[in-house]
Amino acid sequence: MPITEMISTDRAIDVARAEALTASAAKYDRALAAELTRTAAKLEREEARLRELKAFQDVLVLRLARDREALDRALANANIALERVEAVAAFKATFTGTDAAPAGAVETGASVCPIYGAVAFVNDWGAPRSGGRTHQGNDLFNAHGTPNLAVMDGEMEMEIELGGISVWVHGDDGVSYYAHLLKIEGLPRRVTRGDVIGFTGDTGNAAGGPPHTHFGIRAPSGQMVSPYPTLKVLCGL
Repeated sequence: MPITEMISTDRAIDVARAEALTASAAKYDRALAAELTRTAAKLEREEARLRELKAFQDVLVLRLARDREALDRALANANIALERVEAVAAFKATFTGTDAAPAGAVETGASVCPIYGAVAFVNDWGAPRSGGRTHQGNDLFNAHGTPNLAVMDGEMEMEIELGGISVWVHGDDGVSYYAHLLKIEGLPRRVTRGDVIGFTGDTGNAAGGPPHTHFGIRAPSGQMVSPYPTLKVLCGL
């Protein structure tokens, strides 16, 4: 074969090889482009799904937060209710002299604070007093002349002793005592809970001190008992 023909043949082979390589590369590029397109579409779908999940998560977190707030409120209300039940139980125990009201025990029905207006007090029951005495009640500090109310139905009796101008209200299931009064409202009589029976002062051995009412409770047994549980209920402390 002449040399010129051999060269021509080699060139033809090179051209064919180049065309084949070009076609193969183009085919590969198209396949790669298609794969990239599919991958991009898949990523977009995954991103959309993630956005949906994020939105659902946000809604769920918001609902859980609202549910938590509602649960906290319900728990707080339940605790308040429990405290009131416990206070009422203590109130009953105050008048029965037991840890719980016995079956068939008659409740006093007391439902008012002995002080009509703002009042401040602490559990000073049993605190030491002059002459070796202990405090047999709680001091209710309030403005001079504030009305004092009967906490139960009963017979009102007045006296003037160490506690100054004082009132006893003898109920069916206990006795309440008010001391250091400025004055008494009306004459000894039958009173109903909520009736004004006197006014806050500083008489007796409280003279010169801040005006207050010494409030005490005597159980049916005749024993003076702490009025603090009762006051917590009646005065909303």
